[in-house]
Amino acid sequence: MKPPFLAFLIIGFTVSPLLWAQDLDAGKKIYQVSCMACHGKTGTGDKRMAKILTVDPVLLDIIHGLASQKPDSELLSIVSGGLTMMPAFNKLYTPDQVQSVVYYLRTLQLDAQTKKLPGKKKRVNP
Repeated sequence: MKPPFLAFLIIGFTVSPLLWAQDLDAGKKIYQVSCMACHGKTGTGDKRMAKILTVDPVLLDIIHGLASQKPDSELLSIVSGGLTMMPAFNKLYTPDQVQSVVYYLRTLQLDAQTKKLPGKKKRVNP
């Protein structure tokens, strides 16, 4: 292994988490502005919005529903191009911003999964 390659690996592994954290923060902000009204704060869907849109609330659940089983590439396509009643966001956000929303969505899904783990106790504030 040549030293420049090793330096590239070291720099890549230390900078990459910082960039990912910035993407995650950007994704959260975009989600709050453009997605939360329908998909809810935690991604499990907003039942009131489902009634207004006259859709099955399950369709708005992007944590436990079909969205959790889709690859990132398909989610990128859906967010960019829209799906049935969901608008397309490709005119409003750059591809990098759409990617950051998918990153944030994956963290919501992971958070929901870890809360279901056996032995995981709910924290109670005194």
